[in-house]
Amino acid sequence: MKAAASSEKHRTITQSWGKTSTANISKIGLGDEIYISCASKCIMKAVVTRAFYESTDVKTDEFVINSQEHVERNANKWYCQLYISEIYFDEYQRDLCGNQNTFCNPRNAFWKK
Repeated sequence: MKAAASSEKHRTITQSWGKTSTANISKIGLGDEIYISCASKCIMKAVVTRAFYESTDVKTDEFVINSQEHVERNANKWYCQLYISEIYFDEYQRDLCGNQNTFCNPRNAFWKK
């Protein structure tokens, strides 16, 4: 988050679909806005700049902490590109329930009110 705030280079990220079934992967498309949570708080807003695609290898970057867990979590090798358009710090972070699914559509999300 700090890297994205301090450098335009770190605002474009590769996001994996994770371990979840890919049955709904087509629901996330180019130009969609998504919200990123951490510790049940909305920390960023991003735009999909490249729709999901299947890679031949597991993508990684300098922010990976546990490489074995990363490989297991990304085993299906489906990724999209995101551009972080907004970053929320401190009191600007709003409640956003963290889910096991990276991409979700919460019923009572703050952006739907």
